[in-house]
Amino acid sequence: MKKILFAHDFSDSGYNALEYIRKMIEGKSVKVDIVHIYSMDIPSSHALPPHVIPNVLNEKMAMVLETLKNAMANLPKSNQGEVHPMYGVYPSTDISLLAKKNKCRFNCNGTSSKIQSS
Repeated sequence: MKKILFAHDFSDSGYNALEYIRKMIEGKSVKVDIVHIYSMDIPSSHALPPHVIPNVLNEKMAMVLETLKNAMANLPKSNQGEVHPMYGVYPSTDISLLAKKNKCRFNCNGTSSKIQSS
């Protein structure tokens, strides 16, 4: 196992799973990438003028990126991989495709049952 992809929803369950991963990889040469899939709910997107939506999504991406970096800081520097704030509407598919693209050998979902990945 050289790389783990950790899907994080920023819940207490997610942070508990991240702590489990930290203990599991302690002293090992393993990198952990962390991903969070975010989206805009349909009622919000319909209530906003179209020209505002890109700004809202950019702000959300910036917030997710900052939260991912803070989560990554819980891991030893030697195990820190990349953070992936991703916009998407099919989280399990997006996570699976990212895992394949980045050749992650192990996927872990630290979520409150919001994401299920194959």
